[in-house]
Amino acid sequence: QQRGEKDIWANMYEFPMLEGDDIDLQLLEKTQHIKTMSHKLTHQNLTVHFYSAENPADIQFQNAASWIPLDELKNLPLPRVIERFLEDVYALISR
Repeated sequence: QQRGEKDIWANMYEFPMLEGDDIDLQLLEKTQHIKTMSHKLTHQNLTVHFYSAENPADIQFQNAASWIPLDELKNLPLPRVIERFLEDVYALISR
């Protein structure tokens, strides 16, 4: 999904995200944890957990997310933490 114009990562794309109280334990049961990464912003430190789903059609999100093939992600503007994840796990992006 694409972030808004007035967002810290304005107009960049991100994976569907769950934060704080949004975490659904039934959703987590349908996924597998891949990697945890730390990322520092000027005003906060993030701990980002990446998950994969064997059958993405089973995953329903509240916001307007769409599935994009991995090889097409390298053509989209992405936050650095997502780029690092794709580099580390899939050797996909090298900018």
